[in-house]
Amino acid sequence: MIYRGYNIRTVDAIDLQRHNYNEHKTDFCDGVYVELYNQADDGLTERIGDTTFAVGYEIPDLREDTVEKAIREYVDDHILGLDCVRNEVIAERKNHLVGRLVSWIGEEQSGAELYNTLSEYIGMTDDEIRQCGFKSLVPYFDREAYAQTIAEHMIFVGTDNTTTGNWHFTFEEIGERFGVNLSEDTEMLDMITEELYKQGDVISEVGVYCDEFDLTFYLNYCPYVDKEEFEDVAYDQQM
Repeated sequence: MIYRGYNIRTVDAIDLQRHNYNEHKTDFCDGVYVELYNQADDGLTERIGDTTFAVGYEIPDLREDTVEKAIREYVDDHILGLDCVRNEVIAERKNHLVGRLVSWIGEEQSGAELYNTLSEYIGMTDDEIRQCGFKSLVPYFDREAYAQTIAEHMIFVGTDNTTTGNWHFTFEEIGERFGVNLSEDTEMLDMITEELYKQGDVISEVGVYCDEFDLTFYLNYCPYVDKEEFEDVAYDQQM
């Protein structure tokens, strides 16, 4: 059965348990298992949802039209949740296929040739290339744009995790994630620092030391900071 973009399979079931509240007992009923797949999933490999219909409870009988009516009503009632799961399944499959393609290309090419294929022909961003594990290609990245990506990551992580308005990033931590050696690559270090300074509406102070960044954010951008507590401290200090 195809309905609202879903390929729906039913299987006869026996001994479906339902609680009989009137007689305070458990009933064992005939019924159907219902499995939902994306309509394009011809092999029925990625199940999106499932349910059961028991005779005497969700359905009055096992006639085909009765079961199909119950399925349509179930899908209509749960369409938002089903669509969310379906979109996640589709996205995950696409990512899996792209990952396999990129891995295959990586076995055939390397260096500038591989970077050009991933960037120009597939259209991947530098950070997407890095996320796929090709940190060896970092030297071919647009350094200014990559510095901006790293700075944006630091701001997002810092503001989303701090409870004080302050957050530290070690050079090693940044290097492991982004494939840069900030202890030696002073040019990249300077570019990241410059990008952080450009975010003066979010960052009040930028400290760069021998092996780490020390960032202080304005509290309005930090959702997990108790702003009233810090306002009280500032008031006491003024007194």
